Amino acid sequence: MPEGALDGVQREGPIGFFPNSDTWATRIAGNDVVLVGDAAGAPDPSQGHGTALLFHDVRNLSELLLSDANWKTATEEFAARRCAYFAAVLAYDRWENLLAETGENADWLREGHERAKEEDPTLGGFSLIEARGPDGLVADEAARCHYFGEDLPPFN
Repeated sequence: MPEGALDGVQREGPIGFFPNSDTWATRIAGNDVVLVGDAAGAPDPSQGHGTALLFHDVRNLSELLLSDANWKTATEEFAARRCAYFAAVLAYDRWENLLAETGENADWLREGHERAKEEDPTLGGFSLIEARGPDGLVADEAARCHYFGEDLPPFN
């Protein structure tokens, strides 16, 4: 920049803002366009799934495009798969965030979670999500109960 180019400039508002919220597109495939990575949907960045999801998306989409001459069908299949595995990532992130809270309810969830890990170290596959990815995980009420040990017999 030339000398003095920013003389008299005043900063207005924040320089940057990075929300820790989940965002997603309501439609990720159509009109010859397919969204991947954060454009398709981004979980809370504090959990660190963003880059892995991007690579996961690229692998899934490229395999579908290479295996199906009908790219419209391939991209629709990708959108359906992405929706399913993104739901698992979002649920996992929400569950982890609950464990980081304070208070009696959080204490109770952490206690149940620890008991659940003793019974099933994989927690129905969700404790392996960073290593194995979200494929095949279903984030339903049964999975949530299992993650927090609510499906175990109560303490005596």
